[in-house]
Amino acid sequence: MNILCLNTAFKTAQIAVCGKKNVFVSLDANAKSSENVLPAIENALLEAELDISAIDYIGVVVGPGSFTGVRVGVALVKGFLACFPKIKAVAIDSLDLMGYEWQSRGKQPDFCAVQNALSGRFFVKEYKNFLPYGEASLTQELPKGFKVGLESENLSEVDAFVEPSAETLLSLTKKMIEQGQFANGQNLAPVYLRLSQAEENLLKKEENAEN
Repeated sequence: MNILCLNTAFKTAQIAVCGKKNVFVSLDANAKSSENVLPAIENALLEAELDISAIDYIGVVVGPGSFTGVRVGVALVKGFLACFPKIKAVAIDSLDLMGYEWQSRGKQPDFCAVQNALSGRFFVKEYKNFLPYGEASLTQELPKGFKVGLESENLSEVDAFVEPSAETLLSLTKKMIEQGQFANGQNLAPVYLRLSQAEENLLKKEENAEN
């Protein structure tokens, strides 16, 4: 099976292609993801000797994470699905990707995956025996217990750090494919959990104007 995977939710973006040979790419997501990701996908497919029309499955990280990054990644995948309806999509939670990376290290099976949501808030998701325990949420107070964060964010509130690789992204995508966890292309959408900073600032201005 031929697989394309894409993660643009973090500061470092990952692309993985699985076909006749595997290709793994990491990008600086701060360097204009909207301009760099598509050419990087094209180059990865070329290196793997695949055309996008030959792809059977696409795994995409839908968030939470970078507003712009998640939007770019989901929009690209929705475009691919519109052009090639035979492709099946897998929607990957960014916190689950962190948890899966942590699981590969075989330590501390009960933990909380944490991302910086800015303005003193965090995206969090709890795991018991490496399995998701509840849904992702937005909070100002982190739960007690062992916490795992992203190396690129270097949060002082967490106990250990991970930085999911393109290899981990492909491995999790394959696992979800085997389990039949497919997303409806028409309903594929970013998971934000909060308004963007620009939207929050605008809302505050409107509230101040009313007062």
